[in-house]
Amino acid sequence: MGLSLLPDWDRPTGLTQTTPPVGPPNTLSDVIFSQKWDAVYVSVKGIPNDATHLGALNIYPISPSPAGSSFRFSLAATPVVAVPTSGRLPFSLTLVQPDLVVATDPAVGLDLFTVRRSRPSGDVTVSVLSVPLPGQRATCWSAYSKATGYTYVADPGNGTIGEIDATSAKRNAQAAASIVAISSINAPFDIVATGLVLKPSATAPFSDLLFAVLPRIRSIGVLALGTGAPTVLDVLALP
Repeated sequence: MGLSLLPDWDRPTGLTQTTPPVGPPNTLSDVIFSQKWDAVYVSVKGIPNDATHLGALNIYPISPSPAGSSFRFSLAATPVVAVPTSGRLPFSLTLVQPDLVVATDPAVGLDLFTVRRSRPSGDVTVSVLSVPLPGQRATCWSAYSKATGYTYVADPGNGTIGEIDATSAKRNAQAAASIVAISSINAPFDIVATGLVLKPSATAPFSDLLFAVLPRIRSIGVLALGTGAPTVLDVLALP
């Protein structure tokens, strides 16, 4: 079957852009589904020091289509817009808990979005908290490890990968994030964990692996997780 463009599925983003676009500020960054597949999340970078162009998480709820529609489900025509408290450049989006989306934000560090949807109304409520990461220069990419329960963020400006403990907002407490460990590696860009929970052994004493793109040295870094701070196991040079 392959890919095909569905008619009438374009959605507004609130951006005003040129052709070709100018960025990275004032552009879209990441697009993911919610864990329950009942919404699409889109990160939108604002323009630093410009109160008229704020960064945001655009949330497009997914609902059953009305009778007679060609599709079982439909995407909301307009988004619920959640603006970070002090962030300006929401970038990579990572699902950490069913209701928690962690966005890297090179303007501050992290933006935490606790997203909940009421039943049966389908109304979306969002609480937002920006969390500074001291000394960060360009926190851009992120990944979550089921094995450790931590989020990992790459900062190519500092040449580091941070291990972050993030929790969603509760009834009597706001969302929170704290640094567990910081590891150095050569200017990491995109990162991804295996998504598995590995059984540590004497020869492989880790519970997960993290892979990092290292474009400055044309390599892939392999880091062990679950043994304290992320540890570089190997750096694989690309041809």
